Amino acid sequence: MKRPDVKTCWTALAVYLIHGIILVTSSIPVRGAQSVSLAWDATTDLNVAGYNVYYGTNSGQYVYSSTVDHTTNTTVTGLQDGVTYFFVVTAFNTAGLESPWSNEVIYSVPQSRPGDPAVR
Repeated sequence: MKRPDVKTCWTALAVYLIHGIILVTSSIPVRGAQSVSLAWDATTDLNVAGYNVYYGTNSGQYVYSSTVDHTTNTTVTGLQDGVTYFFVVTAFNTAGLESPWSNEVIYSVPQSRPGDPAVR
């Protein structure tokens, strides 16, 4: 049986990521920096070494990133009240090749209200 080439594998991975990514849940609104928890479906590609999470405050412009190993979730901290963030995830393999971006997910951090507890 012929083994698929790298391009075929990464094309399949990209399609999987684009269709199976990101569930967003937020932390309890508090004044100051907030966080969001992200989770996505694992790829079935055995060569995946980890995932990159990219985000920013403009669609398609991701100025922040974090890398996670073989886990399919992470918590992004330091998000500011009242700001909208845009998130995408990619997978990367042991050769350092990275998949295309997943579908973009948008999260608007709630604006704190007077009387909300302060961050400690």
